[in-house]
Amino acid sequence: MESNCGKNIKRYGSEIMRKDNLRKSIIWNTIGSSTLAITSLFYTIILTRLSSLAQVGLYTISFALACNTVTLASFGGRTYQVTDTKGEISTFSYILSRYTTVFFTLFVLIIYLLFKNYDIYKSVTILIICIFKYLEELCDVYYGIMQKNYKLYKVGIFQFVKSLINIFIFLIFILLKKNLFVVFILLFIIDILYFIFIERKYAIKCEKWENKVNKKELIKYFSANLFICILTFTTTYIINSPKYKIDLFFTNEIQAVFGIIVMPATIMLLIGNFILNPILVSIADMYNNNKISEITKIIYKIFGIMVFIGVIGLFGCYFFGVPLLNFVYSINFNDYKLSLMIIMVGSIFYAITAAISSILVAMRKIKSQVVGNLAVILISFLICGYLVKTYCILGGAIAYTLLIFTRFLIYVIILFLNLKQRIKRLK
Repeated sequence: MESNCGKNIKRYGSEIMRKDNLRKSIIWNTIGSSTLAITSLFYTIILTRLSSLAQVGLYTISFALACNTVTLASFGGRTYQVTDTKGEISTFSYILSRYTTVFFTLFVLIIYLLFKNYDIYKSVTILIICIFKYLEELCDVYYGIMQKNYKLYKVGIFQFVKSLINIFIFLIFILLKKNLFVVFILLFIIDILYFIFIERKYAIKCEKWENKVNKKELIKYFSANLFICILTFTTTYIINSPKYKIDLFFTNEIQAVFGIIVMPATIMLLIGNFILNPILVSIADMYNNNKISEITKIIYKIFGIMVFIGVIGLFGCYFFGVPLLNFVYSINFNDYKLSLMIIMVGSIFYAITAAISSILVAMRKIKSQVVGNLAVILISFLICGYLVKTYCILGGAIAYTLLIFTRFLIYVIILFLNLKQRIKRLK
């Protein structure tokens, strides 16, 4: 029998290894997720420099549609999976559910494209870019297996290496072919090989699972993540609704310009996530322990920090935004300074609303957010088409900011009503 001393040494060694893995995970997860997030920016820059503006516009609308539909494919992402510490749902059920949502989303996308009045090249290009994006969601469920086994740093390394390979391949073949469809076919082939022989293979090393279908587990998973999926889908639709209207009324070249000037919103969201993510668990604990005044203080601090960063961004955008875009993309943006500033204002409210949404999710207030999003989508149907058709890119910028600001107001009301109700229950 093993002595107590031996057991303690093993336990101590295991604890040190976990702490070491945690440090590596924080570093590599930040590097990997950040690199993955900015690959689209690099693709856009490469296209504007080496291909036509029409190709940039085609990529912009394809990527917008991919980001919107991928929320159905992910069906809530791996958050539920990695927080299932009791093992209420088996690993195979998570894998099977992800394959199901990915192939269902692909089927929905094909039906959607059949009803759109696109030419063959545009349709197949959108299709392959979306499939390329859906592949990330298949990878994600295996990333969840790694994360649950304290190997999140491996996820970051895989994402970082794959992103660099993709950017390099994209650059080389845009130089050679200047054809989006061909390039993304190659990227898909490379990434699926990387997925099968590296990512999936490593996940299997981390954990063994039985390939057994459990209907009860699948029902539990889908019911638990349904509203998170709807929330993510409606949020992405609101952000991209001006792009859909530009696609309806204008050319790919106009879409390209709008897609580039809306980039600051993504940067603001990344900054917001870096500020908020480390304290989300603490906020959930405070809410569960009825520390409402402390939550309110944190919320005001987050608002203050993000407004401060946003105002600095506004000043930077006013003085350097257009010259920087002209230099990076080699396109004349001088006529779009007002549109850029309006979108920058919207991006501040977008980042703050994303923070509020994360806080509400931590408080398990999801259905009210879905209702709020549906109200904003209804408003988008009323104003977005008119503004875009009448004022083109400026109209898209105005519509974007109006929708984001409306959503911000609704979310603020939802947040403080919930906090007020919690205080009432405590009295």
